[in-house]
Amino acid sequence: MAASTTIEDVDAASTPDLYRTLLLGHYMRHWGTPEYRHVLRRAADQALIELYVFAGREPMEPVRIASVGLAGQIKPDGKPEGREYFMVLPDDLGGAGRDAVLGYVSSVVVHLLAHARRSCHLPRLLGPSPLAPAEWSATALLVAEATGESEDFNPLAIDGMGEIEIEWLIPLLEAEYAFILDKGLDPFEELVQTYEQSLVDVNRSAMVPS
Repeated sequence: MAASTTIEDVDAASTPDLYRTLLLGHYMRHWGTPEYRHVLRRAADQALIELYVFAGREPMEPVRIASVGLAGQIKPDGKPEGREYFMVLPDDLGGAGRDAVLGYVSSVVVHLLAHARRSCHLPRLLGPSPLAPAEWSATALLVAEATGESEDFNPLAIDGMGEIEIEWLIPLLEAEYAFILDKGLDPFEELVQTYEQSLVDVNRSAMVPS
């Protein structure tokens, strides 16, 4: 009987390809076949980071955009990032074009890799950004656990790399961002539970008291 293949069984040149195959297969089991791929290339070492777009399997289902290859990238502290990220959006991308959305998500993941301090604690907040699509009301971000996905979605265990965290990038309105800074996440989550609209809607009205 042939031995099973793990990350540790292959040479360094093949490791990124095997990791990509395993992670992409994981996404496809949960979200189906991707409809588009966007490639980023880091200028310093030409390492690849990819973003895959997964359309909903049924009409009106949300679109997911997920990174592949970020976890193995080296942060300024000299250690691998260890995380991948995804965003869940309305089926019409909140009125924005695909290229604008992919450009924004690209800027977010590169920022998290290059500038965000390493932390084992969620959530994390990113303030309003002019790089968010102009059609969106939500221009800040909450980096949180993947609570809206299946229980077996996160973390993903890969032999030779350990557990890879897959974290959810949630667009926030500026008022929501300020509310979380002031009150904390628990009061915001309580508001979300009673709110009629979804966090997926990037053009919702603010979920916080006016």
